[in-house]
Amino acid sequence: MHDAVAAKKCTGESGRSQFLTSTIGTAERLLLPNVAMPRKHTRSPLFILSHMRSYSSVLSHVLGSHPQIDGYCETHLRYRFSFDLLRLKWRVRKLTGEPLRGRYVLDKILHNYAVATAILENPRTRGIILLRQPVDVVQSIVHMGRHLDLNEQNSNVANATQYYVAAVVARKAGKPKISALQFQLSGSSQDSFCGPPEPLPPESLNMDLREALGAAPGGFRRSARCKGLHLIAGECDSFHLYWNHVAAELDWWRL
Repeated sequence: MHDAVAAKKCTGESGRSQFLTSTIGTAERLLLPNVAMPRKHTRSPLFILSHMRSYSSVLSHVLGSHPQIDGYCETHLRYRFSFDLLRLKWRVRKLTGEPLRGRYVLDKILHNYAVATAILENPRTRGIILLRQPVDVVQSIVHMGRHLDLNEQNSNVANATQYYVAAVVARKAGKPKISALQFQLSGSSQDSFCGPPEPLPPESLNMDLREALGAAPGGFRRSARCKGLHLIAGECDSFHLYWNHVAAELDWWRL
């Protein structure tokens, strides 16, 4: 998407304020240059592409208070065709009860349905990509499902994790394959962590694993160009993530 702004949550109250101030300031510089709007113009869609529990409601209301932006909330529309942009304008007029006056029409997209390629690649489309750390998101969704808005689906950690992955990945038309790995936070099994996971650094796949493992892992291809990921979780043996070319999914091996 053209001119998309990537935002990442900061922790703590001061960090939250700094995060919103930085995101809003960047959006204004990109979207709202200090020039007069022509009398006749075509309004452009402005999407906040995010997920639940990301402070997207706060950002939507702040942006929606600007006179050049119409809309302030999620319309729950699916954008399968370019025609759906006309539905967006109609829905925003209905929600606000006022005619459109600004240069941009705002919508917040939190669902995991794909957005039509014709819309994403339109040079008039503007977007703010708003992401929050996955652990914080899953914890917040589960807390909401168990204590605030009681929902059995949201109270399940696995469901919340799948929602987050789908919401982040499935934005462009088509059906991207979502591959997720599950590990145990503690225990003595081969897939268990023995400490908190650290950031994932890339690692070379240009290695012969037959000597270390006795045989190459299923679907593993040695490559001087491609990279894998190195997952360290405590003082025990780390995990090595790679793409399984036979199963067509993410996989791992460990000593």
